[in-house]
Amino acid sequence: MRVNFLEKLYSGPRKFAIVFPNNFELGAANLAPHILFRQLNDFGLTDIFFLNTKGGIRTGLPLNEFDIIFFTLPYEIDFLNVLKILEDYNIPVLRENRDGTHPLIAAGGITVTSNPFPLFPFVDVFFLGESEVILDKILGVDTDEKEEFLQEIKNYYFSVIPGLKENGRRAFQFRIQEFLSYSAFTDSSSVFGETFLAEVVRGCPWKCRFCLLSYITLPPRAVELGEVFRVFEEKLRNRMPVGLVGSALGDHPDFPEILKFLKNRASNVSVSSLRIETISKEILELLKENGTKTLTVAPEAGTERLRKVINKPIKDEDIERMARLAREVGILKIKVYFMAGLPTETEEDIEGIGKTVQLIRENFKGPVSVTVSPFVPKPHTPFQDMLLWRENELKRRLRKLKIDPKVKVSIGSPRLALVQSILARGDEKVGEALYYSFKNNLGLISSLKKLKMDPDKYLYNESYFRDAPYKKINTGVTEWFLNFEKERGLKGKILGPCKTDVCTLCGICHSGRSLARRGIIGDLC
Repeated sequence: MRVNFLEKLYSGPRKFAIVFPNNFELGAANLAPHILFRQLNDFGLTDIFFLNTKGGIRTGLPLNEFDIIFFTLPYEIDFLNVLKILEDYNIPVLRENRDGTHPLIAAGGITVTSNPFPLFPFVDVFFLGESEVILDKILGVDTDEKEEFLQEIKNYYFSVIPGLKENGRRAFQFRIQEFLSYSAFTDSSSVFGETFLAEVVRGCPWKCRFCLLSYITLPPRAVELGEVFRVFEEKLRNRMPVGLVGSALGDHPDFPEILKFLKNRASNVSVSSLRIETISKEILELLKENGTKTLTVAPEAGTERLRKVINKPIKDEDIERMARLAREVGILKIKVYFMAGLPTETEEDIEGIGKTVQLIRENFKGPVSVTVSPFVPKPHTPFQDMLLWRENELKRRLRKLKIDPKVKVSIGSPRLALVQSILARGDEKVGEALYYSFKNNLGLISSLKKLKMDPDKYLYNESYFRDAPYKKINTGVTEWFLNFEKERGLKGKILGPCKTDVCTLCGICHSGRSLARRGIIGDLC
């Protein structure tokens, strides 16, 4: 591993550690460690740790020599790795066993903002929302005493402190160009190699009803074109490969202009999944000219009916057009993502996955790969309280998939989906089971049963969902709107993409309930 830092490196009396609790190859391709490093680096000696690195990638120092440890958690499945990393560096795993001589353990990231409660036994303080807003404030607290520090920051709306303050509100900023997000380092062993990553959009205007990322990053924001150009002009060296980051890249108003600008400045340009409706021949041609060989799309469901339920109203003719355009411009491969076990799903919907894949193959002609993942309900989405299919039923449905054997198919684990659902919607008791699981090398569901807890509580108990701890977290989107969208989804009704200049329906910008009551949401739906 040869890490090349792109920032001037600072030192100081305070030591900050950033931990991505998964392997370096995955974590280096996530912008969160880069964003945190570029902020913390200005305040003291800062280093980054991963599950499979010994010591920090900058200094080689052990984790237990740092003053504050910031875990960034994009995936619930990595919660167990938090415990492993703490133990590996001789830091007491349980919060109650640490004192003022141990580092302060902080955690943030999308899963923490969604529901921090399963990590209560292990973490001293949680920060909800976007670090650009949070870090400047908390690093201004002038004390080296852990308890004094916690007493100070409990007054910030974005903090959650076990036993001291157990509710909070997500921090976010409207103008993301005030602190642009791009790579702080590169390394050839990461998933994207020595690619320079840059965020050009944040949030998604489409609000798919199952999607945590869409709801917890509202409102959708795009970096102004001039700022995008400035970053690339200042940071790109020797025609580096570029990765454009964002959950709705095709919705950037100047997406084609960005691709044109990079054509002679980057060796190749990679993008995440593109929404099928926003794909045009011009965009595909520009991607092809920038070295893109594989197009990634996510219809999610196999029928138009179910796609309306999840608020992703892609028509079969849109899918056909996308595949045909990809063939015409010379894209070599298409990756397609689906979900199984979605609310209201029928046998016809499962069969529709195979038919949709066949529709793509007939119009594309090249290789197609398919991933089918079981649905996992996430807090703060319209489907947050939905009941899962039972494991045996989900397995049965997945066996019903009929996809051409020439297509490479990857199918997610139903058991893992149950575990993710428990972690996503769990309470502090789930944290106790997680610790038991860690100490006894047992699965989470088995650990819950060993501790006389019922896993079904977090999967099928509607009374638990009504007052679940995650309801204490305010993301800015109102509970009224989530229920409104759930009911509309079950009826197959569509809500159009965000129009942030006129719409206040979800409550993130202003209270939207009065707008709905006045009966003027017709143009938005």
